Amino acid sequence: FLFILLSAGTTVASVIQLARGSHPETTLPGAIIATLSLSFMFFLWNAKVKVAEGLGSITMMKDAGCSLACIKLSVVLLAGSVAYWIVPSLWWVDSTAALCLAYLIAREGIATIRSPESACCGCGG
Repeated sequence: FLFILLSAGTTVASVIQLARGSHPETTLPGAIIATLSLSFMFFLWNAKVKVAEGLGSITMMKDAGCSLACIKLSVVLLAGSVAYWIVPSLWWVDSTAALCLAYLIAREGIATIRSPESACCGCGG
């Protein structure tokens, strides 16, 4: 349910930012965080998938799904930050990227809630 709340908050903030025609103060922190995340998250996801398959563990596979979701979110964040950084006249790109993030977060939350294993652990992947 926290994913759904996060998605709703992100959506509201993004819509307000678009309605005001405002742009982010800076994109550097988002780009740095996304780059750091991507620099190791792919390897972590791959390792978790291998361990999950080796153990036949649903829990580890769900955890790998969380890592894959993090990769998707980081790619969207980095793309939005870089696009605005390169072309500042694209003031709306940050909010649009945030709306994409909100969609991915909501989808993850809904998949987790619908998952038969959701009562015990992990993210829906």
